[in-house]
Amino acid sequence: REWDELSANVSTRPLEAALRHQNITGSDRREILDASRVQQSRLAKCILQHEHAQSPSGAKRPVLAAGIMGISYLAAGIIPLLSYLIWDVRAAMVPSIIVTAIALFLFGTVKARITQTSPWRSGFEMCAIAMSAAIIGFALGVFVRYLFGITI
Repeated sequence: REWDELSANVSTRPLEAALRHQNITGSDRREILDASRVQQSRLAKCILQHEHAQSPSGAKRPVLAAGIMGISYLAAGIIPLLSYLIWDVRAAMVPSIIVTAIALFLFGTVKARITQTSPWRSGFEMCAIAMSAAIIGFALGVFVRYLFGITI
């Protein structure tokens, strides 16, 4: 799919116009256009290889990448639960939210180092998006509980 998109955006029209302007026709024109297409194809392949090598999904060791992702997921999932190991459910909710928000902000600042963006903005963005998702999920849970008359 990427190859098709990249190839569709490559055009020989400017070269063809230049060849017409220089009155280059016949076999010379065909050879130049063919050579240009070959070079464009090579360039497109290099671009795709570079993009895939730079992306996390293009990792050379997918099992290692999957393991790191799994461990990261578990580690991040433990953060909101830590308060519940210390306090009862009602007392743990507020500390859990605060610790989770701080952790999200810190993850955002770490992401900023990798992406070379503003740490404050990235931290706030990460925290705001994740906490918004949590609020929406909580609101949906309350709505479903009300809709079906579920009591806990």
